[in-house]
Amino acid sequence: MLKLKVVGDNKDGIWLVEPKVSVGSSSTNNLVIHDPNVDACHLEIFVRGEDLLIHKRSEQAIFVNGSRIGLKVRAYVNDEITLGSTRLKIIDPKNQAAIKHPVTSVSDTNNIAKPSGWSITAQQVGLSKNHYDIRDGFTVGRAKDCDIVILLAHLSRHHAQFRLVGNNRLEVSDLNSSNGTYVNGRPISTTILNPGDELRFDSLTFKVNGPQNDSDKTMVRSAISEEMIQAGAPSVRTENIKPKPAKPVSVSLSNSTARNVERSNSRVSVNRDDDGGVGIKLLLIGSLVLALILVSALLFVF
Repeated sequence: MLKLKVVGDNKDGIWLVEPKVSVGSSSTNNLVIHDPNVDACHLEIFVRGEDLLIHKRSEQAIFVNGSRIGLKVRAYVNDEITLGSTRLKIIDPKNQAAIKHPVTSVSDTNNIAKPSGWSITAQQVGLSKNHYDIRDGFTVGRAKDCDIVILLAHLSRHHAQFRLVGNNRLEVSDLNSSNGTYVNGRPISTTILNPGDELRFDSLTFKVNGPQNDSDKTMVRSAISEEMIQAGAPSVRTENIKPKPAKPVSVSLSNSTARNVERSNSRVSVNRDDDGGVGIKLLLIGSLVLALILVSALLFVF
């Protein structure tokens, strides 16, 4: 995008933005000229990209490169426009940007070719491409020599440039663009970007994607082997203790005798103990009682 500057003035001048800019002595103009020979609105410059058309709005003479013009005339970069005693010049700021940001020499192209892991993703539809990998020295703009070419009228020909600094950190610089570069809503000249930042060129918004760190990766745990289980877990032995089966006793009793035996058994609690003689003694007593009952039953029968 081009600029209109007062010759001999230290000010940067004004951007020639679409659809037009006005020049004159009135404070309502885009460029105010303090010259008694300049009318309130002396001229207008209609802008379409870098195509410029001067419209004369004053009865006084206007000169372009020393030649007096009629009502309309086309203008180009480096043209000088004279209003009264004031001279204006159309300039291309990208020439100044090229001085501030020299093109990387051929010997450095190997560094540019290395992938950085950084990228930007467009946050709106309508672009021919919505994801761009970023490498050191990449430029963004409308010009065909940019690394990321975006053909939108409000982007400058060379709008911004990326640089890798330090330990693969990404820096973005605005190349004196007409509509500015913004990070998280704030205008910048040069700043360091972080993953997740919102990067905006005029109204065109991108999300910044950073390289993946080791802390971002999911660690895959190795499978647990049988050997690891045996080495790490305490061993527990279990023993199945089976009680010794009691020997069945076959006894034929009458009904009355059986009832007496059942009542006697209910009154005797036998606790079997494998370790001591208490259980054996109880077993012997029970057997003796059972034998006495058995003898009494036989005597009763006979």
